[in-house]
Amino acid sequence: VSQSRYNADQLAPVRDGGVLYKSAAVAFNFMWSEADKVGVRLNNWGTYRPYDKQLQMFLSRYSETPTGRDPVITARWQGRTWWLRKDVPPCAVPGTSNHGWGMAIDVNYYGDRLEWMRERAPLYGFKWEAGPDSKYWEPWHLIYTQGSGYTFWVSNLIKQYFPK
Repeated sequence: VSQSRYNADQLAPVRDGGVLYKSAAVAFNFMWSEADKVGVRLNNWGTYRPYDKQLQMFLSRYSETPTGRDPVITARWQGRTWWLRKDVPPCAVPGTSNHGWGMAIDVNYYGDRLEWMRERAPLYGFKWEAGPDSKYWEPWHLIYTQGSGYTFWVSNLIKQYFPK
C-alpha cells in the first residue's frame, strides 16, 4: 500500500505545531479552542507523519523475531510477521498510518484531558481506533473521521475556510 504524500497546500497548521489535512486541522483547532476556554490544555504530541518517518518509527518499535512482550502484539508487513518490542506502543505498518494521511493527531491525555476528549472529541469528528478494553487502546491517538458525531457547524467552518 502506498502512502499519500501531500503537497503543502493540502495541509494546514494546527495549534502547538505540526500540520494535518486541512479539514482535520480546522476541526482540531476549533476543538483546541473550546478546550482552552474551559481550562483543558490539549498538548499536541504528533501530527502528519511522512512515509519515511513512519518507516523509521516502525523499524524502531518492531522486530523480525519474537520479543517476549506480554501481551504479544504483531504486525504483518512485507509478507512477514513483526513483533512489537517491550515497553513501546504499537504503530502502523508503513504506508497505512492515519498520521501519514494527515488524519491523526496524538494529544496529551493525562488528567482531565481524557475525560474531556471522550465527551467532546466526537463532536469535532475525532474518534479512537480501539476502545479502552482493547490491547490496541491508545488514549492519545485521535483520528479525524467526520463520522456520525461530526457536527454540521464544523462542516460549515471547513467550507468557509477552505472552499473548493
